[in-house]
Amino acid sequence: MYVKINGVFIKLSFWIPILIIFLGYGFVGRSISMLYQQSNSATTTFLLALCVAGVYVLPIGLGGIIATIVSLAVFFAIAGFSSGLVASAAAALVIWLGFQDADSDIVDRDKNLTTQQWLIVAATTCLALTLMFTIAQTTTGTISDLIVGATTGSIAAIGLQIKSSEQSLANPSRFVRFGVIASLSIGFIFGLLTYKQYIYSSMPDFQSLIT
Repeated sequence: MYVKINGVFIKLSFWIPILIIFLGYGFVGRSISMLYQQSNSATTTFLLALCVAGVYVLPIGLGGIIATIVSLAVFFAIAGFSSGLVASAAAALVIWLGFQDADSDIVDRDKNLTTQQWLIVAATTCLALTLMFTIAQTTTGTISDLIVGATTGSIAAIGLQIKSSEQSLANPSRFVRFGVIASLSIGFIFGLLTYKQYIYSSMPDFQSLIT
């Protein structure tokens, strides 16, 4: 299925991981707003810097699978087997949808990464963990598990999808960067408007990591 934008037909599978990433950035933006209003400047600065780094590393697409696996493993540990299983199924579905129409010729099969590339992998993994923790402590139940899984799966798919769309969509990386910045800003503003004492009741382990 295709979506027509400015006379260009873009595969619907291109939009799935990107829109999910936008949603995840909205959650992070709200959390940054809450932490900022609690005068937690160190954590606020760290999360903001990580999100800005993510704007640049996501389109590169290095370490997405590693980030997904690590995030799901941590989610299994803190949320339990059932929740982890639901999240894993959601992640697998998003990855499958994202990869099925992608051009296999553009997949980088070179396993010898440079130091800079390893830094990109590390940044991608940290971003995936941040999205996972933020969503998990903001939402509850099966919906939370599904959003966590879909978001971590999107981390693996988004880079390849952007590369696959470069021939048909002008400046796809710029579009993604604009979208994640806009989503982060919307989440931040939403947090300012709906501020109340931020209680990490659903994921107490996350609070200990960021305070």
